[in-house]
Amino acid sequence: MFSVSWCKYCTAFHNEVTPTYKDSEYADELPLIIINADDYPKHIPEWFANAYVKGDIKPIKGLPTFILWDEKRKVELDRLVGYYGKMWFYERIEYKMYDLLNTDLHKPKQDLKHIRWGF
Repeated sequence: MFSVSWCKYCTAFHNEVTPTYKDSEYADELPLIIINADDYPKHIPEWFANAYVKGDIKPIKGLPTFILWDEKRKVELDRLVGYYGKMWFYERIEYKMYDLLNTDLHKPKQDLKHIRWGF
């Protein structure tokens, strides 16, 4: 998840989802990594900065931005921009998981271990 402190949607996500996400059914398959961009580029992880410079991660155009990252192939698979509530977020994750599990690239299920969710 790419987030900033002044974003009301980021704050809502942090209040509604972040505290319990690690206990959700998705946390093992899609770990949530939060990048605080308040002091960009100071605290941006090197792997993220490198992928962004190389064009493997598309520009951030809205907040929050959740990026589905394939660690094995080093590519952005998909993203969500915005936050419209806890139910909306988990429904979108469910759709993304379904899509991933029904592509030739990510069968069987254990192949999802290299996918990161969020920034």
